[in-house]
Amino acid sequence: VAVIVVIVVLLVVLPMFTKPSYPISSSDLTAVFGGTWTVLNNESYTATFSSSGVTLSFFNGTTKTEPYSNFSLSLPFSASPSEVSELIFVTFSYNVTPIGHGYVTEVVLIPKSGTTLYNELTSLTKSNFTTCFHVFNVNQNGNIIYGYSSFGDYEVILNKANGELVGLSLLPKIDSSIAAQLASYV
Repeated sequence: VAVIVVIVVLLVVLPMFTKPSYPISSSDLTAVFGGTWTVLNNESYTATFSSSGVTLSFFNGTTKTEPYSNFSLSLPFSASPSEVSELIFVTFSYNVTPIGHGYVTEVVLIPKSGTTLYNELTSLTKSNFTTCFHVFNVNQNGNIIYGYSSFGDYEVILNKANGELVGLSLLPKIDSSIAAQLASYV
């Protein structure tokens, strides 16, 4: 009986109180840019894919399911929702002096192991990465490849060890030092 209670707690109760994991947190962004960073729980969600559509589980606890036709999985190569283990969208609000106030979006794609998407991501080279994600200033540190564009202030980071792909858009500013620091969190 005690074993069943522990299993129920681990599988049912604990997930209700834990938020999804995403690699770059508001405290990481504060360390890089300074100022105040807050996750907007009503705009941040985890997307899971099933035969009935896309289920959006918002960080504030609400859930909604939408048909695939209402949801765009926009990647620079072909990928089926069935190849995605998890997709996490996090919206941060910031107030950074002297930059001001704004919003940054972090998108995390976690592919299912063994799928074509997983194999494509884990085998990307630096030169393929540049072409695939339209980023410049591409660097590699072990299994982490990252690049950024100062046109639009975004960064793409890939962990080749597990295929995890992280995109940050609308950053307050980006340069090689900031890009390296953000990549170190993945």
